Amino acid sequence: MLVVTANWGFSDGTLAAVPPRAAAAGFRREVRRATVRAGFRRDGRYEPVDGVDVVLAGDTCDWLVSREWTGAERPWHTGPRARAAFARVVAGSLRRAARLAAVLARWSRLGIDVPEADRRGRPVVERGRRVPVRVTLLEGDRDHGLAALAGAGAAALRGRAVAVGTCWSNDLATVRHGAELDPLAAADAGGPTLAASLAVDLVARFGAELAGVAAMRSVAAGLVGGLARCRAVAAPRLARSRAQRRRACGGPLAALDIVSLWRDAHRRARTVWRRVGP
Repeated sequence: MLVVTANWGFSDGTLAAVPPRAAAAGFRREVRRATVRAGFRRDGRYEPVDGVDVVLAGDTCDWLVSREWTGAERPWHTGPRARAAFARVVAGSLRRAARLAAVLARWSRLGIDVPEADRRGRPVVERGRRVPVRVTLLEGDRDHGLAALAGAGAAALRGRAVAVGTCWSNDLATVRHGAELDPLAAADAGGPTLAASLAVDLVARFGAELAGVAAMRSVAAGLVGGLARCRAVAAPRLARSRAQRRRACGGPLAALDIVSLWRDAHRRARTVWRRVGP
């Protein structure tokens, strides 16, 4: 049985909201339920599956939308300050992904409990079996470099019996994150991808400015998290939608900061792109 999930987007939490604490528990329940259901064959007989492959197909972490990158340093810089900042971002994101990591680690060690089958091909709830689970963590464009990361990143994950790489495959399927098919995320040896620059120079900077407005702090992390997860073309629409919601709840002035700060952030980002452009 193959389970593929992606785009959890665990950031360091300095700007963007991360998945709720209950998300890992919900994922654990749904995968176990799917594992039991997969044991029912087409003829109606039940037989536990031989094993489960769980593949996290990229962007489990988001190392781009962080307050660390709202100053002079960028995640694609190579100097000692940038490397130190990157290490802090990675460590922060892994702390916030700890509940999901614990679920994956337990599956890797102990497997998933499912009912055993009786002689007639029916599940026996009172008698269980542990189905082995193989967990693979693939890197995406938001957690680029995960496969080669040492220290707090891949080494810690490998210590929990989780394989780390860029591609998973068997005789029937191949799983990759697929960022190479997105023109915005196409690799450029001369600098960051446009998708990375959008996340850092637009979304992160907008988030930092929004969090600095007292009236907006309650909504800033959720909005920034939504902007980080959505497609680039949908970001302006999301910002406008949130502004309209604020206007409906608190009058015209309640939406003013979102609109004006988004426009300012977009204007500054265009200045950066012109400066680093060809």
